[in-house]
Amino acid sequence: HFYLEGILDIEPFLPSEAKPIVQFYKYYVLANDIAKIGKAVAENIIPRLKDLVFPDDKEILAIYTAATEKGRIGFIEGLQKIGFATAAKILSKLDVRDRRVVEIAIDAEILHRAKTVLQLLKHTPAEQVFGGRIDIIAIRATVNACLYKLPEELRKYVVEHMVAYRLNEKTLAELVAAGDIEGVIAAMRETPYGAISGSGLTLTLVDEQISLIRKFIRRTLVRCLATNPLSPCLATGVLELLLLDIEDLIVLAAAAYHRSTDVLAKLSIS
Repeated sequence: HFYLEGILDIEPFLPSEAKPIVQFYKYYVLANDIAKIGKAVAENIIPRLKDLVFPDDKEILAIYTAATEKGRIGFIEGLQKIGFATAAKILSKLDVRDRRVVEIAIDAEILHRAKTVLQLLKHTPAEQVFGGRIDIIAIRATVNACLYKLPEELRKYVVEHMVAYRLNEKTLAELVAAGDIEGVIAAMRETPYGAISGSGLTLTLVDEQISLIRKFIRRTLVRCLATNPLSPCLATGVLELLLLDIEDLIVLAAAAYHRSTDVLAKLSIS
């Protein structure tokens, strides 16, 4: 809630060219609620507002209302209303009764939006920072597409919208096309962000690689904070810094809850 409120507070003061960046981070944090509504509708379950993280957000409410009133069709119309055109287009072609279809559609939407923002930040200090976030999104979308043995007709939408920065975009797309989860995990053993020690092929390698990327982002975003006030570059740096901090707080809360220090390796602070 703090993060979303921060986004909404600074948005009116930013130049028009920074708006796509703010919109990306906003929908990045809202995506889980959107997917939760869609997956409930896919299973003919009426979603409960109290199960959502942002039940008071006007766009979440718009999707929720449309979905509860008109079911699957309403959910698609709600996506169109908030500008999730890519997700709506995918869902209109597929059987929305499969909750996996909803996840794929939302992943494709976020990848599509990320690609647009990356072009905006080309040749700026924020390019590497946002590029790191894109690689995290690409990894998660790739794992989602392969881990749950999705049929090829679903995986192709992730392939179509795949985008990466320092990771090899072509390799990720090929792994998704093949549905090769072992290949995905093996590819995470060593990337431009660093190498992971240890043996075996487990999803732990994916988590550790994402941790390396988050550490890279934190190290590099300081250059964004030294740019002109209210620039797209500064907006990216501030929003990414806040997101890293909140993700780290979640890691710390998990460590306290489980009374374990093992998860502390996931912190973006070395």
